[in-house]
Amino acid sequence: MATATILEAPPQVQPARKTPNFSARHVPELDGLRGLAILMVLIRHCVYETHVLGHSRWIAAPLELSSLTWSGVDLFFVLSGFLLGGILLDNRDSPHFFSTFYVRRAFRILPLYAVVVGGYYICIYLEFQGWIPATRWLFGKDIPWYSYLTFTQNFHWAAGGPNAANWMTATWSLAVEEQFYLVLPAILWFLSGRKLYYALGSVVLAAPLLRLYLVTHFSSGQMASFCLMPCRADALLLGVAAAVLVRKPTAWETVRTHRKWLAFAWIVLLTGLLEFVYLKQADPILSFWMTTIGFSWMAFFYLGLLLIGLIFTDGPLGKVLRNRWLKALGTISYGVYLIHKPVLGMVFDYDHKKWPLVDTTTERWMVLAALGITFAIASISWTYFEKPLLRFGRTAKY
Repeated sequence: MATATILEAPPQVQPARKTPNFSARHVPELDGLRGLAILMVLIRHCVYETHVLGHSRWIAAPLELSSLTWSGVDLFFVLSGFLLGGILLDNRDSPHFFSTFYVRRAFRILPLYAVVVGGYYICIYLEFQGWIPATRWLFGKDIPWYSYLTFTQNFHWAAGGPNAANWMTATWSLAVEEQFYLVLPAILWFLSGRKLYYALGSVVLAAPLLRLYLVTHFSSGQMASFCLMPCRADALLLGVAAAVLVRKPTAWETVRTHRKWLAFAWIVLLTGLLEFVYLKQADPILSFWMTTIGFSWMAFFYLGLLLIGLIFTDGPLGKVLRNRWLKALGTISYGVYLIHKPVLGMVFDYDHKKWPLVDTTTERWMVLAALGITFAIASISWTYFEKPLLRFGRTAKY
């Protein structure tokens, strides 16, 4: 989960300006996009997955429409490619290019991750999972401990291994991003100009072909397509492509000039996603069409959303993305992402001794309570734990 500090959108006035002035300042719209991404994840895990479709007529239709909210992770992928790719592009000539990047990433990702993983294994050691039967939802049958240490948990899931410990399920996307960070600096260090464009385009085209091959040749191919980094590289590298685009004044000005066509293309992509929902093909693992074509469609959709958010800063979308509550949620999104499932499971264990499955109004209030606790913990974590460490990590200079 990258920090939203990167290029500011070019001015909306003075069109005769020869070269738009891009700078590494804070872009509030990107915080809003991160807030939107984590909000979608919360809707997926705390609303869609806790309710039974058809259980209540008034909620069935909204739940069906929310069946694509799992793709909040895909928006995170595009944003990570854009933000981290942009940082690397801006510092490609630095003598400390690799070391500074990895030091800063370590201080951003590892401390809170270690707390969450450590808390999980402390509970296992204390046999907390045996105290209350419902904690099977949190602790379930799990993969080897060293997979979390090496960020290879997605390999185990791709091979058809157990994936029942909800405390840890969110970490698969961190594994994807960490694996991506291992190769991205080298790509941007060694490739430039047309070679970089060809490399980005080739991987974006290869990702759906790889997913198609896995789905048609392996029993766990759909899970592998969902959680392996090469299979999701299209979203990550489309974000990098956007970072390259906004640093090319002529190309970026061309996109701005034809912004209406960009908006039209994005509406077409949105219509296609709604068609996935209508045809019951929105599941990221069970749907053949979503697994093969849909992930790439989703990546281009979020690429368009990112570009529109940077261009139409004075429009309705810009105002939404600059909403202070959405930006605040984006600021604490990493902590929220890692802890929301553990908190949800513990709230239901403590109060109802059951899995997070909502049947009553009281249990809906429990979900809201879990979200409130999650936001409180994540805010404290950001203020007193993550932010100071992040500031210390930035003492490493490019």
